[in-house]
Amino acid sequence: MQTNFGLVQLRNPSPLRSKDLTPAEFALAFSLYRDVICSVYPTRRTELDEFLLIELDMALRFRGSGFYTYHVHFASQAAGRIKQFNQGTYWGALDSELQRACRLMHICSFCGGAHARSTCPHNPTTPTD
Repeated sequence: MQTNFGLVQLRNPSPLRSKDLTPAEFALAFSLYRDVICSVYPTRRTELDEFLLIELDMALRFRGSGFYTYHVHFASQAAGRIKQFNQGTYWGALDSELQRACRLMHICSFCGGAHARSTCPHNPTTPTD
């Protein structure tokens, strides 16, 4: 996918990740992260609050785990920008290209494959009609 910062390749998250978080789990985890970051960088609170609102809005509007996939890829891109360009990322604005790509992706929360969990061949609860 082409972005303002160059070509970014989206890939499936690591299969080592145990599961996608629910919106409530994500909100709690990200709030704790935000509080730790803001204890050192208090000026980032508004930006991180805006990111949390973006994520929760996506979770409510689109259902499924697309909001969490967006978070994983957004955070990966932010880390890549720091590593490659020594450039920070503003977290308080929606990356609409990434959002669109994440809404179209089907990433299995059971095995990390490129399919929906409901059709996962590795999930013992998947119907086999």
